[in-house]
Amino acid sequence: MKGLVERLAAPLLFLIVAAYALSLSIVQPFHNWDVIGYIAAAKSFEQHDPESVHSFTYAELRSVLPAVQYEDLARESAPGPGHGGPYRHAISTDSSAFGEQLPFYQIRPIYTGLVYLFYKVGMDIELATHLISGIAVAVGLMLLYLMATSFLVKPLIFLLPPLAIAFGVLELPKFSTPDGLAFCAVMAAVYVYLKARTNLLLIALTLMLGIRTDLILFTMPLLLALFALDRKNRRKIAFAALASVAIYLGILAYCKNPGWSTFFYCTMVQRCTHPISNPPTLAVHEYVDALVGGTADLFSDKIFIFYLLVLAASLYLIKARAKATSFAQAIATRPAILAAVCLAFVGGRFLVLPAEWDRSFSAPYVVSAFAFLHLVSERLNASRSRSSGELSLG
Repeated sequence: MKGLVERLAAPLLFLIVAAYALSLSIVQPFHNWDVIGYIAAAKSFEQHDPESVHSFTYAELRSVLPAVQYEDLARESAPGPGHGGPYRHAISTDSSAFGEQLPFYQIRPIYTGLVYLFYKVGMDIELATHLISGIAVAVGLMLLYLMATSFLVKPLIFLLPPLAIAFGVLELPKFSTPDGLAFCAVMAAVYVYLKARTNLLLIALTLMLGIRTDLILFTMPLLLALFALDRKNRRKIAFAALASVAIYLGILAYCKNPGWSTFFYCTMVQRCTHPISNPPTLAVHEYVDALVGGTADLFSDKIFIFYLLVLAASLYLIKARAKATSFAQAIATRPAILAAVCLAFVGGRFLVLPAEWDRSFSAPYVVSAFAFLHLVSERLNASRSRSSGELSLG
């Protein structure tokens, strides 16, 4: 009986957290403003007229949301309080302004495609936007379980669910955004990487850009590490990198996305009702001001500070391993590479958009926590091996 409990404890813990994540997407969704853009982007697969998409989107939201919540998103009657009020009012009342927002959301075709698919099989389209997040996070957590049972010593397996919760994973299912799906994709890519399934990994790294184009900041550093270390598959890796760039640029071009500077200005400086017909100009001082303010916010964020502590502990273990072997060998291990790739993503993503959005970093934070526990497991296993060798010699 005791053995059965021990075998079931870890999978049950992960399963409970995964089930709870899924339930949150159903019973506690945030109904964040981005739901408007993603419903519209999904509907645009079959309807290309902005005015018709505009009418459909707001009609769907009006039918499922409480009146107060709907009015907060739409601000149809009046702009209301808050600096975002005039923008929301303009988007809900002017179909031309609404249509110019779509390219910012259409660049996530896998997520919007799934929303459209759920809608076409009969699901309420607003529910689909956050249910997909819940399903994806639940699957991502179970992939994390497979990683834990494959590469961590047993007691450390139980630390991963609370660490994932501490890094905000349970917030992802509540959002009508691709962040939950991105979390699942990152967990899948990391699992395949750890299992050394190179061909499958290269396919995954290439396709996941269809979930969020900014995932290229995760995929390219990992591809670079693979190219440096896996000489046998360098041609395939180089081809995957080129394909990734082509897909990235292709998505932006096909969706007529106005580009980074416009996105940055309209996100960090001032909301833009007509970013395509009347594109703004981003000044250097505006980027610097946003970066300085974002950095101050970031270093007051407890989750980010916790991530830095985990990263520092990982660096200590890597440094200790370098003393026992060599620096090149220490940084070439899979957990060390994962920690470095996640650091590259966090740093790169923050420089691109210095906003303190924990949901953008949950996946690399969790992978970094796993990498740290992987390093600890390797050290414990090495210590046990040395102890066993000493006992046999004695």
